[in-house]
Amino acid sequence: MLYIPIEIFSREYRSKLAVAMHVCNTGIPVCFGHKSFVRNLYKSRQVKGVIYNKGVGDQVQKEDYEIDLEAGYKFIAQDEEAGIIFKNFSDFYQERSSLHSLDQVSKFFTWGDADQCFFENQTPHIDKAILTGSPRASFWGNLGHEIFKKEIQNIKSKFGSYILFPTNFATYNSFLGERRYTKHLENFSYYRDAGFQDLIDREQRKYEMQMMKFVTESVVEICTKLKKSVIIRPHPGEDVNTWRKIRNKMPSEIRQKLHVLREGDVTPWILAADLVVQRGCTTGLEAILSQVPVVSYVLEPWENQDPKRSFVDANTVSVKTVNELLSFISNGTGNILSNEFLENARAKVKDAGNDLNILAISKQICELHSSSQFEPINDLRSARFSTLKDLARMHFPRLNKNAQILDRNKRPMLTYRTVKEQIERMAIPLGIEQNFNLDLVAPSTFLMIKN
Repeated sequence: MLYIPIEIFSREYRSKLAVAMHVCNTGIPVCFGHKSFVRNLYKSRQVKGVIYNKGVGDQVQKEDYEIDLEAGYKFIAQDEEAGIIFKNFSDFYQERSSLHSLDQVSKFFTWGDADQCFFENQTPHIDKAILTGSPRASFWGNLGHEIFKKEIQNIKSKFGSYILFPTNFATYNSFLGERRYTKHLENFSYYRDAGFQDLIDREQRKYEMQMMKFVTESVVEICTKLKKSVIIRPHPGEDVNTWRKIRNKMPSEIRQKLHVLREGDVTPWILAADLVVQRGCTTGLEAILSQVPVVSYVLEPWENQDPKRSFVDANTVSVKTVNELLSFISNGTGNILSNEFLENARAKVKDAGNDLNILAISKQICELHSSSQFEPINDLRSARFSTLKDLARMHFPRLNKNAQILDRNKRPMLTYRTVKEQIERMAIPLGIEQNFNLDLVAPSTFLMIKN
């Protein structure tokens, strides 16, 4: 059995579904979906297998994992953020305390030569790090155009030509609100250790407030003077309603061209865009590797606010004012990138735009699974009332309000029909026969078994 607990659906779901399909096609059953329900299933049913995690986690999680290891489970992991927007992977490693101990994982999958070389040369986990590339990056280009063909067509049909602003202002515009967000950071040693308090000390909120103001002023000018459509795509950590309130206060002629959306995976929205306008965001590198033009806004006096995360900003066309951005758009957009930058980007992200990364990770999982001699699967199907439980999870209040808000933002409801349709859409581009059954086994959680 392979277990795939998903933390942020909009970031991980499609790529991990692709891995699930490949692994299942070899005859290994796969349980994937909402991370809490997947975890509850493997703990309560005791069907041993491989657990494909986002990372290692904090000390409390490590102690919990130790119990699972002793029970006979195996852990593998890949960091979903990977530090690819950092100039140097070592800076990301220092902030990411979960990477400092990989003792509990059997294999740790790296994104490219940059992080692979770091693990081989500067950590004690040489034997754990395996260069596979990331399944997420497999969709950053040609394969993404195939996988998301229908969605891209629908987006273009509905919105036409547009400029995409992916934002990441989760400190100033947290969906938890300022008080809850601060308490959230205080409650988790992982965040404190990883340097989030340092971000707050460096006036991160004021910095992000200025960037939100820049984006707001920019979209007004683009919609009115250039007559172009704009889509604002807030980060999952942001409060999307803040942006919707800003839009609702604008004149109707601007609202007709301005849209605030966060549904589903960001990749088809990038692939369908004429231009991506960003600041220090993974989507910037995703757009570049997908051959979508990118411009970065680097505002005064904040040019050096976060120099470690400036890999994309420092190597793309950058603007400091709204007028500079309008001039760039008016004169025609395009990626003006040095060969050195492109070479470094490919060192950070292996094989973007094809299925080699998906195949590489699937192969590693199958090898670990076959060498571990797990018992055959027993009954894991328990879908009774799962849909009702999922609806309750999404719509009814809980005592722990923070946990509920986090859960709803990161893990929206997955239905059987939606997952089935996505499998059908992905099968041909991935070269996989749909020779397996899909069952709902818990809220937003599914079991895939080969026929």
